Amino acid sequence: MHMEAKQQDRQDTRTFGERNFGAAALGDVRRTGRLVDLADRIAQHPGATLPQRWNAPAHHVRLSHLC
Repeated sequence: MHMEAKQQDRQDTRTFGERNFGAAALGDVRRTGRLVDLADRIAQHPGATLPQRWNAPAHHVRLSHLC
């Protein structure tokens, strides 16, 4: 079996946020981590409002730190 086929057969265990934003170069690894975390929370509750997605006020602060 070719190396490419073996890699495709492996299950990707990364979260939505890790797959889509984990490599984002935001100047600070903490900002990338915040982005990954917030994207995962949004993906877990796609139809919810922002307050429904966050279970703590600190998550609103995290979002504001990305701007």
